Amino acid sequence: MMKRRQFIISTSGTIGLTAIAGCGGSNPARRPSIQSVNTDKLELQVTVTNADLADSIQFDVQGGSNETKTVSESEPTAIYQLGNPETIGTEDQKLSNGAEFSIRLNGEIEGDEQSDGPVDTREWVFNPGIELTNVVKAEEIEYTPESHSQAATPVFEIANSGNVPTRLKQLAILNFDQEIPLQNSNVETGFARTAISQRGVETRIKRVDPHENGDHYIPVGETARFAVDGLLTHTGEPPESTDSHDQQFVASVRWLGGDKSHQITARLKGGIQESEGIEDYRFNDFEIVEIANYNPIDYRSYNNPEFPKV
Repeated sequence: MMKRRQFIISTSGTIGLTAIAGCGGSNPARRPSIQSVNTDKLELQVTVTNADLADSIQFDVQGGSNETKTVSESEPTAIYQLGNPETIGTEDQKLSNGAEFSIRLNGEIEGDEQSDGPVDTREWVFNPGIELTNVVKAEEIEYTPESHSQAATPVFEIANSGNVPTRLKQLAILNFDQEIPLQNSNVETGFARTAISQRGVETRIKRVDPHENGDHYIPVGETARFAVDGLLTHTGEPPESTDSHDQQFVASVRWLGGDKSHQITARLKGGIQESEGIEDYRFNDFEIVEIANYNPIDYRSYNNPEFPKV
């Protein structure tokens, strides 16, 4: 898995403060300031410089609990707990997606006995996000399906693109095209199957790299891999022989409060063969040739004959 990375909000200028000027050429008065705002797992960490002049960090949270944490020279970092691993990314999580934080540093300016109120502030937003970043072949990551060939099993790489850990709510494979004729028939088939994975439901979609907090849990900056065993197969009457085919389908990635879909084109090649021990057919190899944003208005519909193919 990818290494965890921290998201840092740059330290912008302090607000409404004027250093007490001394004689020409004298150094400006020391004062505390917010050095960084980071997330580490489920902790929002605020670190202060010149913490010997700081008193506390105040977290004002939209729709959440406001908290004040003491900071000092020996403890210059204040921590706000964003939730717990069991409920993050579910309807029971502590905060709502998009919750805004107003972070205030209380302290004093050196030599200014009249200074009062916050001496620095930052804004931060609780912003989960997930995205599909790649689709690879099972053999590339040395994954072997239990009952299907690697040549029919793509692996979907799904990354946490937000600033807090979250969960994949659902991965759905839908809307595959059907353009390969069956033998001795006017019916056409496709070499893809509908598949849906969601938390708490056993399906053909399996996480290759399970996490200790559950298969659908994805830490900040990390990528989870989900294999769809035997996705690129056809079950039923034998298809007409063909060397290659560009198979299209839609992969929809959903998380709490958001979703994004992609239209994927897999180039199936090497000819069709019947799978051993399973009543299905597959091509001998495939490669992913395109991952495009999916717009349901533009996509061809096979349930509506008045909606033409494009």
